[in-house]
Amino acid sequence: MKLPSKLTSFEQFLFFDDYPSYPNTIGCHLALSGTLSPEFLGLAQELVCKHHPMFRTTLEMVGRKPVWSRCHQQAIVERLPEHLLDRPFVKKIDLHQEAGGQLHWAHHRNRTSLNFLTHHATADGVGGLQVVSDWLAAYEAMVRSQDDFSVAGERQLRRTDKEKLDRRASYGFCSRKFLKTLPRQMIGLFGVREFLANRPVTLVPEAICPVEQPVPEDYPGFYTRELGGNDEIRQRAEKENVTTNDLILRCIFVAVAHWRRERSFGTDRDLIRLMVPVNLRTLSDRYLPASLRSSIVTLDRMAADCVHSEEFMNTIRFQMNVIKANELGYTFLHILNFSRWLPGGIRRFANPERIGATMLVTNLGEPFRKARVPRTEDGRLVVGDMLLERLDLMAPLRPNTQAAFAIYRYANRTFLSLTYDNRVIAEEDGRGLADRVCHEFQQAARQD
Repeated sequence: MKLPSKLTSFEQFLFFDDYPSYPNTIGCHLALSGTLSPEFLGLAQELVCKHHPMFRTTLEMVGRKPVWSRCHQQAIVERLPEHLLDRPFVKKIDLHQEAGGQLHWAHHRNRTSLNFLTHHATADGVGGLQVVSDWLAAYEAMVRSQDDFSVAGERQLRRTDKEKLDRRASYGFCSRKFLKTLPRQMIGLFGVREFLANRPVTLVPEAICPVEQPVPEDYPGFYTRELGGNDEIRQRAEKENVTTNDLILRCIFVAVAHWRRERSFGTDRDLIRLMVPVNLRTLSDRYLPASLRSSIVTLDRMAADCVHSEEFMNTIRFQMNVIKANELGYTFLHILNFSRWLPGGIRRFANPERIGATMLVTNLGEPFRKARVPRTEDGRLVVGDMLLERLDLMAPLRPNTQAAFAIYRYANRTFLSLTYDNRVIAEEDGRGLADRVCHEFQQAARQD
């Protein structure tokens, strides 16, 4: 990767859309049992950050434009106080002074908490979890090695091609293949008009916190719930002739509408908007190091329409099929590229007063499926002398988007992590929302 390097349009947007009170930080929290080696903890982080150069960059301003520059400091590995052992930790990453990838950890007796933090401008959720997976493999190899620890760890890292980072902003927009699909891309303009014309609501009718106010130590609120076995959810989706992702979106729409109705938040005429990240990696990106290679799409539904019905499920299936068939995940990137030439540029899209979405929903699949570490019979990962008991995934919250769901699979089970703004949503309400979504999944699984 050649540095200094210009930011892509999406990287710029996510850099500007970062506030002290709403840090644009992706979090992966691992809870492990067993004996920890602090020495290998830092060595493994240093190794994977070199392997994924975006995690070793900071920002400097050239005029009024930010560019990536090399970070000459060691990888950030910081110990947290013991009272943070049982909960995920998130902080704002100052890209002007800190690297975009960090590890914060806590340990007490035979319990360890690892918090891998990623500034969203340096990588998306898939990229950030790729680094965590490599870290697990490197740490495991170092603990087991009797020779050179660094060499043993490096051997376990998946192959990457760092030169591909210089082409991370290239999606083939000028290729012959893409130009043939351009008429279908025009469908995305109707979605843009709908996005601008519609007025979604916030999850709860509360004002946002001042954007310059730092987050408290207990931010954000979170809950992780088990949704069931992987086969149960897949079989239910197949029975309804939809994808697992379509089923997830339906259950969350229904749960959010019911949860708001129970608490008299708004009316059935309110428009609920789900923002859904789209992974744009192709086969040619299989050796791409961790980076931002994604986009977003949105789905709008009236609260009154969010019910368990075949008709409602069909509307979600139809819209998602249109998005996939016409590759409308690129539409948002086109808008950002075009906005570079408008007054205010990309920065004007990062308006904290605007309600971009009611909630964010991301399906991250099985993050550690390719992790090169041993596994127990029930699918849990063995990492050196530790056992990975559970993980929590936290998507960043932006002003007026007060909650985010992450769906993922681990140890042959499917889980849901809810991240919510506990400054405007009470703990009891946050727990109720997580429980309601689980209820909708269980109800869907029981249907004949």
